[in-house]
Amino acid sequence: MKTVLLLLALAAPALAQSDWGGSAVTPAEALVPLPKNDSAFRAAPAPVADLLWQGGVVGVFDEEAPDNFASLEARLHRAWHGLHPWTGLTLVDSGAWFAGAGVVYEFELSQHLRLTLGSGPFYYSQGHGDGPDLGLSLEFYSFAEVGWAGRHGTRLGARLGHLSNAGLGRQNPGTETLSLFMSVPLQLVAGRFSL
Repeated sequence: MKTVLLLLALAAPALAQSDWGGSAVTPAEALVPLPKNDSAFRAAPAPVADLLWQGGVVGVFDEEAPDNFASLEARLHRAWHGLHPWTGLTLVDSGAWFAGAGVVYEFELSQHLRLTLGSGPFYYSQGHGDGPDLGLSLEFYSFAEVGWAGRHGTRLGARLGHLSNAGLGRQNPGTETLSLFMSVPLQLVAGRFSL
């Protein structure tokens, strides 16, 4: 639970800056006079990456009680045939952790609704032996997530993931994750904390 609370504390500044209702202009924004200098209308730099925070449970369908986890990911906007690189680190309350990288592919279901599929190899550590034994340090993490795209590229959503060694280890119990996530363009986070 402490990792989920830490995750929410880190995400709070970005949440405060988000507008989840779309791209409507607030009355205060409508009253702001426009600058007379044309140089003020330069295009903002294109976003490079999104930061994604998530918190949830691992071991959703396991016989043992599920454990809480928190995760931080980065997704690059640069794509090859629609595939975007991503990397992430996940910390589990039991002391287990996993980190790795892979690719994601996104489907635009409507103006605001997105379906994202992702997969990649990950290094898994059981921690001090309290985490589940997944049979091998090399695991493959695959997931499907549904998200609501808000203003300025922000997103909220839910994810179902699967962690497995694909039968390469002495055993392959695998485990599932279920989480809620928030994604924010890196430039919004950097602008929020700039001096």
